[in-house]
Amino acid sequence: MPKIEVFRGLYSKDFPSFAANRAVTYGHSHIEDSAWMDWKFNQSPFGAAIVVLAKSDKGEVIACNAYGILNYIHNEKIVKLAMPYDTWVHKSFQGAGLFGDILKEIRHAALDNGIDGLLFFPNQESLNSLRRNDHWMELDANLSYLIKPKSITSILANPFDIKQSFIADRQEKTTHSFDFETPIANFDKNFLTVNISSEYLRWRFNHPTKNVYRKFSGVVSEIVVRHGSRGKLSEAQIIYIGKVIDMDNRKIRQEIVSTVKILLAEFDLVGLPISKKSDTYALFKSLGFFAFPSRTNVFVQTLSENLGDSYNNLCLSGVDFHTY
Repeated sequence: MPKIEVFRGLYSKDFPSFAANRAVTYGHSHIEDSAWMDWKFNQSPFGAAIVVLAKSDKGEVIACNAYGILNYIHNEKIVKLAMPYDTWVHKSFQGAGLFGDILKEIRHAALDNGIDGLLFFPNQESLNSLRRNDHWMELDANLSYLIKPKSITSILANPFDIKQSFIADRQEKTTHSFDFETPIANFDKNFLTVNISSEYLRWRFNHPTKNVYRKFSGVVSEIVVRHGSRGKLSEAQIIYIGKVIDMDNRKIRQEIVSTVKILLAEFDLVGLPISKKSDTYALFKSLGFFAFPSRTNVFVQTLSENLGDSYNNLCLSGVDFHTY
């Protein structure tokens, strides 16, 4: 019978079996190193992740449900939410209810740590578990995936690739070191959005991340792009737009247009996951981006009155979904 344990953060003694069994579960050819695990689960400026582990009789990690803590803001009020950082069950232990067991423990641990609510973006295999759980509520988050191709010809030549999932490029050693300014947001305060700081952005996008990022710095904008592909099509995925978030500002529009132009000279596609509620959505649509239905499922679990019904105004972007 697997033993379930709850921690704040991931302890170094669990790194080896965690990394090895995680790789098997995801079908990865690589195994993450200790620096990456320490960075992801222990070093966030918002605090160490809440980590629920299931262990075998030999003490090896065979399942994980880890949630990272983030501060969101709604009507100038801070709301403390937690979202999935890593969720997996080793193939040898799937189908025995273990996922449901570790999912229940996250609720108790979050309450103990003063979290106002949980977010979850489950895959198709996990949907039924969430829908059967009375604590979780499925949201219509009005999500879309916007894509602008270099040319219609490239799409017509690869019609099935556009429907494939985005796969991020990987590098074993991070060569960049980005600095950021704290965003000066100018958006509807009624939205529930992540309260990003420059410290968080430096942690998020620098060493020891394995993703290939590029940062564009303008007079009024900072844009972070992740390199990857969709089938045979190369794609630059816009993860973050910050600094002065004012979509009525002509200068930021010019800087976004310039960035997209540079990217389309190098990639087959430029894409971004985005909420239709965002002012950014209208801007990118006006630049000729096509809207595709999002495959992201969004669930919320309310843990305190501080969250209230503000989840109805949840406004997500790439920086919310992408947690590696």
